Amino acid sequence: MNNVDSVVEINVGGHLYSTALSTLTGKHPESKLARSVVSFLHQSAGNDSDSIPILKDANNRPFLDRDAQSFRYILDYLRQPEIVEPTWLTKLLPHPADRFRLRLEAEFYGLHNLVELLFECKVLEEAQHKAPLRFMKPISRSVSEHSNLDRLSNGGPYFITIGYRGADTATRDGPSNDLAKFRKITRITVSGRSDVAKEVFQEDLNDSRDPARYPLDGYTCRYYLKHNYLEYAFETLAKKGFELVSSCSSGAKTMPTLSKEEYKQWTTYMEYVFCRL
Repeated sequence: MNNVDSVVEINVGGHLYSTALSTLTGKHPESKLARSVVSFLHQSAGNDSDSIPILKDANNRPFLDRDAQSFRYILDYLRQPEIVEPTWLTKLLPHPADRFRLRLEAEFYGLHNLVELLFECKVLEEAQHKAPLRFMKPISRSVSEHSNLDRLSNGGPYFITIGYRGADTATRDGPSNDLAKFRKITRITVSGRSDVAKEVFQEDLNDSRDPARYPLDGYTCRYYLKHNYLEYAFETLAKKGFELVSSCSSGAKTMPTLSKEEYKQWTTYMEYVFCRL
């Protein structure tokens, strides 16, 4: 695999990508991605502390446990970096959260020029909307969580949506104390800006289903609380300056069973929208 024109197959997050070795190493040979792939193909020991850990999949192909969708844009940039500029990136990825995710991947692969281009996208977008330039320099993984959360004392408005799915079971002729299991909450979900949610709920927040959204710019609907106490969640939001501005609910009933006692299963879904100006 020493030929720079050879084809390399890379497994990224379960998705197989085929590209030329020269694409990975030609324009940015100093990047972590280029150095790590070359080291893998040469079966080097990989002692470079700044390299990417690459595993082998079942077919002995290099495996990267990273976001597969973002890697297609990484390859687009490596193929023709000279045509990639902020306006093009903004049209390709109009949602800021998608650009933020790509910026995290570019930082991981050591593609500093792409990181700077994505940062310029944010500057350009805020200038077009005449918004205050509340941004930071390209993010480093070494930046502490608290230094970013302290920035949230200014700015806004910020919105957080609290949702929960509940259930109760009732019988047709059962005694009063068995008529319902009142508001059985399975999970309380949290949606909104990642950094705001972390500032409010701190250790009570479980972000394991969407960890890449931290620290800035990312919006998520996949966080949830580690407890199921709805009123405690409301008190936490109130202490952080949030007020309830809207709510909605829906409900449904399942068909009764054919058992001796006909059980009715009711399911409800509630959402509460909180705002801090």
